Amino acid sequence: VIYLPAGRWDDALTEFQAALMYDPRSAEANYNLALLWERRGDQVRARPYYERFVELAGSQHAELAARVKERLQQFDRRR
Repeated sequence: VIYLPAGRWDDALTEFQAALMYDPRSAEANYNLALLWERRGDQVRARPYYERFVELAGSQHAELAARVKERLQQFDRRR
């Protein structure tokens, strides 16, 4: 996660993908991959990770999941 704020995209991508390989049901890894792709300007790649995050979020991430749903609606309006 430290790589993302520093703009070290490739390092962040490697770490988040490794986290998903270790635990494909990781809401956090899915969210972080979505955030990475969105920050790189690629909403097409971000979308499935955001959608998967919403599926996995559970009560501990309910507030963030609601914001992500709103973000996905913004994606739809831009098409």
